[in-house]
Amino acid sequence: MLIDPANGRTVNGAELIAEVDVARRSLNAMGVRTGETVGIHLPTGVDLVVSFLAVWELGAAYVALDQLLPEARLNMLIDDTAARVVISNRVSPPIATHGKTTIVHPDDWKRSTTGPNSGTTGPNSVDAGDNSDAGNNSEAGDNSDPENCAYVVYTSGSTGRPKGVRATHGNLRAFLDSWDRVVDPTQPGLWLATTSFAFDPSVVELVWTLSRGATVVLAPAAGLTHSIGELIELHGVTHFQCTPTRAKVLVDDPFEAKGLGLLTHLLIGGETLASSLVARLYSTGLARITNVYGPTETTVWAFAHEVHRGAVDPIPVGQPLPGVLTRIAPTDELSRNGHAIGELHIGGASVSPGYLHFHNGVDAPFSVEDGSRWYRTGDMVSQNADGLYEFYGRRDAQVKVNGVRIELGEVESAFESDSLVSQAVAGLVRDELGRPELACWLIANDSPLDIVELRRRVRTVLPAGLIPSVIAEVDAFPLTPTGKADRLRLAATTKIQPVTGEQPFSPGSSNDNRTYDVEDARRHFATCLDTANVGPDSDFFELGGDSLGAAQLATIVHRDTGLSIALRSIIEAPTPTAFAHYIASLQSNSALSNPAVKKVLVRFGPRRNLPQIYIVHGDGGNVLGFRDLALRIADHADLVGIQALGVEPDHEPDPDLPTMVARYLEAVRADRARADDDSTLLLGGYSGGGKIAVAMGAAWANANVGPVALLDASVSEQLAPTKVGRTRAVVASALRRGPQSLPQWAQMSARAWTVRFEARSKEIEPRFAYVESVVSAATAAAPPGTRLPNGAFVVRVLERNPVFTIDYDWGSVLKTDVEEHWIPGHHLTMFLPQHVAALCEALLAGFGRFLR
Repeated sequence: MLIDPANGRTVNGAELIAEVDVARRSLNAMGVRTGETVGIHLPTGVDLVVSFLAVWELGAAYVALDQLLPEARLNMLIDDTAARVVISNRVSPPIATHGKTTIVHPDDWKRSTTGPNSGTTGPNSVDAGDNSDAGNNSEAGDNSDPENCAYVVYTSGSTGRPKGVRATHGNLRAFLDSWDRVVDPTQPGLWLATTSFAFDPSVVELVWTLSRGATVVLAPAAGLTHSIGELIELHGVTHFQCTPTRAKVLVDDPFEAKGLGLLTHLLIGGETLASSLVARLYSTGLARITNVYGPTETTVWAFAHEVHRGAVDPIPVGQPLPGVLTRIAPTDELSRNGHAIGELHIGGASVSPGYLHFHNGVDAPFSVEDGSRWYRTGDMVSQNADGLYEFYGRRDAQVKVNGVRIELGEVESAFESDSLVSQAVAGLVRDELGRPELACWLIANDSPLDIVELRRRVRTVLPAGLIPSVIAEVDAFPLTPTGKADRLRLAATTKIQPVTGEQPFSPGSSNDNRTYDVEDARRHFATCLDTANVGPDSDFFELGGDSLGAAQLATIVHRDTGLSIALRSIIEAPTPTAFAHYIASLQSNSALSNPAVKKVLVRFGPRRNLPQIYIVHGDGGNVLGFRDLALRIADHADLVGIQALGVEPDHEPDPDLPTMVARYLEAVRADRARADDDSTLLLGGYSGGGKIAVAMGAAWANANVGPVALLDASVSEQLAPTKVGRTRAVVASALRRGPQSLPQWAQMSARAWTVRFEARSKEIEPRFAYVESVVSAATAAAPPGTRLPNGAFVVRVLERNPVFTIDYDWGSVLKTDVEEHWIPGHHLTMFLPQHVAALCEALLAGFGRFLR
């Protein structure tokens, strides 16, 4: 069974088979055949599972395309695998550089069950591409041949390009059978799937589980519904796998630690496991921990070791799984505790046939001996007195950070491809607690480097896991006796913590005399972002932060320091270094942003000589969620958020709509006057802010105002007329989408007029007393016959909340035609990365001639 909280669906085995059959027929009609590759570019959910099972039914292989990867890298992966078909739910999906990729949306095959949809326009129309010759195809799928490729997963490459690891169905079956020794297949449990589909441990969560009859909770994107701990508690999860880094982030937070304590079995791998972390994990009440190890080239995990309470370092990776062959190639000069250390070689049926487009040569890591495939891992290991394998690092320039395998050459190549960088050397540094951080040292061509801007450029070609936490410019590289850059000396001279040796802030402790520092900020960022890959100059939003995470950050800082901070400060100071300086200035009563507290305009960058689009907040009052849209539309305009007074601490909210309109117009006029801007005023409003934006447009002193953008903003919004009606609407929706949607719809309905942050709602909700005033203004009756010189346009979402009755008849209010633009998602997700491209396109179309 699959439970998909993000989409409110629960799918049993029979329903899953039926959906896979429909998807298979659709893909077959597009010409997908045995031996081909199909790109899957979907978020974790039922549609993703249906897609890869349908691809396998046709004997094809899937290529996992992580939706968080930069566009250039996604397109390169499609080119490398020659995928003619890509399954994606994005409005701007990745395509091959030759432009001949056929894009399939999961909705295409869902609609195919209800009849043809040719020529349809409006909210349900999707272009599926050209499949005019599909009728000549036949279904010839065959995944029974063990040598047929099942999937391609990419790992970091030492040459600067990622390497595509091929896994065959034979590899997959060998691993699934061996995994039965780790988890009893007769009691498979209830799993929480959180691993990115682009990493092969997802095979455990999505393939082994379903093949053994387990129930799987498909964890949605962070912030959409619940935290990890809440999902474990809400669904009764028994099994969960993660890296030690992620486990530490979770156990550091008492709310998440409570969830971990409810697990029957935690599987932890991808990095070295420390005994101190094991002790903390068991202290939560956790029943069982298993340490696992295995390179992608040997199909997911190859070793497992049950770690008991009281374990001491080094914690072994254990014994090989059944069917896994091993040997240690000795290295004379290395030994540990009397045991020789050598390079681990792994053989057997689970070993990949090799990399895509890679021909095995003398120095290749793959070989065939006596009928078995072998892989040289590059990992240094030894066997202890009990015969258990212990891991002792790498023999080459490969490292692991947060469970991600990184070839330093790929990082160096990405930086050296920038015209301003002459040379780059990547390596590891460690913080005061011994945690590894990826670093890159640079020599500039001429002028000093803008590190922040350089980081942004590199993010367009490297995935987030390969972006260094520390980037530093140097005059020259120290050299080893052999003439190579000395990474150890570079790391030794790099200070990544400006303050060390002080007691960190902790809830309930007295820190009145302690200055908030960068380490405090990094720890708080890590908690809110569920990642430990936070360097001093890491950007909160580039690491996945959003308005919910910002609210959580404000709450944690208040809890640990007693300070109330402005949410806008996270935009003004988005890195740990800048944020620590901001908090320290608050502690010394010299906050840089104090004058800005009274402002209602929030900029997401410097003002440029471009059109300015002012967007009024939604019912929650804050505008942090607009940041991705601001970045997306930056080539055409500056997007400026209009934030409610009262979002910032110690300021009373505006009492009514007229007061809000007057304040917001005063701020906009002042902003335009400072820049001597007399261009057409471009306004918009999200949700309840739409009514405020309309009132602002009508009150503007002259006719120089463009069409008002109403972002899923209704004329009126009311609950279904009776309690019975509301209950009926929720139940009807749940029956259509599965019983698991009941909690989701109930929460969405209950929180439709406030900031949704379930993980710590009791702590955060007192911060949002101003919401009542915002809602009061947003729900005020729209005056009939309101006139706007250039009218308005509405951006509507495809998914509706059945609990509310929605009135979008703006035409009757404005006495003019109001065009509609439809985008994917629902009201609470329209600003998320997967939908922001469509939202941007709708705004550009609506404002049209007013943008130069």
